[in-house]
Amino acid sequence: MIKLLLEAGANPDHGSLPHPTEDLYRKKLDLRALPTQHYHSFGLTLDPLEEAALLNLTDVVEELLRHGANPNTKRPLDISEEHLRILWERMKEPDFGLDKDNGNFVRRAINLECLDIIKWIIAQPGVVMSAEHLTTALDHGSIAIFEAVLSSPRATVNGKYIGLTPLTRASQKGKVELVKILLAHPDVDIDLMDDHKRTAAQWAESVGEVGILELINQERERRQVESTSEPTRT
Repeated sequence: MIKLLLEAGANPDHGSLPHPTEDLYRKKLDLRALPTQHYHSFGLTLDPLEEAALLNLTDVVEELLRHGANPNTKRPLDISEEHLRILWERMKEPDFGLDKDNGNFVRRAINLECLDIIKWIIAQPGVVMSAEHLTTALDHGSIAIFEAVLSSPRATVNGKYIGLTPLTRASQKGKVELVKILLAHPDVDIDLMDDHKRTAAQWAESVGEVGILELINQERERRQVESTSEPTRT
């Protein structure tokens, strides 16, 4: 089919691959199973070459490249607020398998790595945030995505997911920039111990992240000085 379309003049860099089983993508399959399904779950499309690569369709990739598809560009997603409202209603439909606390919607947006969608979602009233969302952004997203999730007043900065707090996770993974961002958050408990009985400083020391350990100690000292310099209330 793809060969016939290309020979008929279809643009190899635009549109989406033909899916005779589109209904399966939307309703039957686990939408977290393949990267391309994150896009389909939001009603969005990938470039044909990217979608074929994600689906491991080697013959389709070869055919697209043979017809001049550009492997070095990615079409930006153009998502209007109206489109987002439609997506929001679609995600709430029973067949979508959305968690009752909207957790899947937030997590899928983070995995999709579309900043506009994330910002729009977390601004919606009633959306529940959990430590899982910060951890997902920490592990899979860019700094901008992590900052967007952290900016939500519902962000659980001291919560635990897979036994780790966001700060202990960032320290364990050696993510210096994310540690800096978390330390700058006024509600982050620097010395909070996770389920592994370790603080962020202890994780940094155990994995040899000297720079992170210094950042944590500096912030602890700064907070101590700040607390002692506050005027005594009578």
